[in-house]
Amino acid sequence: MSKTIFLTGVLWLALFPAHTAMGAREEIIKARMEASVPDTTPGAREEAVGRAQVEIVADVLKSTLSSEHFALVKSLLDQAIRYIRTTQLLRFDTRDGFVRVEIECYVRRGDILKDAAALLLARTPVPPSVLVVVAEPAGDSPATTDARGTASAAISEALKDRGFEIAPIEQVQICHSDDEIISAALGDNAAAARFAKERFADVVVLGKADVSIAPEEGSLNVMVGAANVTLRLFRASDGKLVDSFAAEALVHGTDAGASTQAALQDACAKIAGDIQVAAAIAAGGTRPSEDVVITIENPGPEDRVREVMKTAASFVGQEPELLVYTERLARILIPYNGAMTPLLDTLVQQKYLDAGIEIRRAIQRNVQMRFTP
Repeated sequence: MSKTIFLTGVLWLALFPAHTAMGAREEIIKARMEASVPDTTPGAREEAVGRAQVEIVADVLKSTLSSEHFALVKSLLDQAIRYIRTTQLLRFDTRDGFVRVEIECYVRRGDILKDAAALLLARTPVPPSVLVVVAEPAGDSPATTDARGTASAAISEALKDRGFEIAPIEQVQICHSDDEIISAALGDNAAAARFAKERFADVVVLGKADVSIAPEEGSLNVMVGAANVTLRLFRASDGKLVDSFAAEALVHGTDAGASTQAALQDACAKIAGDIQVAAAIAAGGTRPSEDVVITIENPGPEDRVREVMKTAASFVGQEPELLVYTERLARILIPYNGAMTPLLDTLVQQKYLDAGIEIRRAIQRNVQMRFTP
């Protein structure tokens, strides 16, 4: 016989992260939930408590994932009890033929998100793409001028190992100078969000790494290399700052350069797992994009690009957005969820300030084009 179950919304009461021996976040939340089930069996109270526990875990997932991505990880609810650290029964009563309970639980939110991230990466047809820009000193210079050094490589490799697609820094350099890229990595959250929304990848990791070297106290030959890494993770679809990370490391050695590089790699390793989880959750936090992104190489005058946007607007019935415009590249976001062939046929059949346009490559809803004489 089917049963009717009534639930109220979850109430988050506390949030406090801890760290395991491996450096990964063990994030615990305290939450309350009410549930009611028909009073038809001796085990009705336990059933109501179990249902409330499931709904607490479900709310953790629903608060971070889109409905489409939640469907991919919903099977985690089958063993929701494993994410409940403790449960206290606050209220229990029977009236009008229903058993009603209110519980308070300590919930392993970090483990929920870690498992959700693993399922998302395994079940998402197209792996999320990530752009990593970590500004760090170049060579012996103390200036933070290198966006392709040890830290960027270490974080990128960790993400690649988990199945992410790594967006090459070279595609960003088509649009921005190295100074502009470094400024985005070091800038405030508003500037970083604008950079992330240029859609170089689904997720953008920005930050900086500092290193220092000093002699070991009391030693004639041993040096101590120190590294400090601070990173921010943004979602490209809306520029939201999803999470931030920081780690430090010390390495003793006789070679100053080797010690600082090893410290930098150790610091990145401490937060690599957290970044992997956050990147998967960030990519799953919005509905799969149906927008069309058109990249035009060597676009020429901006007016010509604007003419392409007008043609696209007349076809889709909405105004496109110019994400990037430089002498070497323009990128247009077109809000459109229809078939690609009619849209692209319309664009290539027109002239734009006496120039035609052709398709160089099209992968799903990302299209590279160029103007022709």
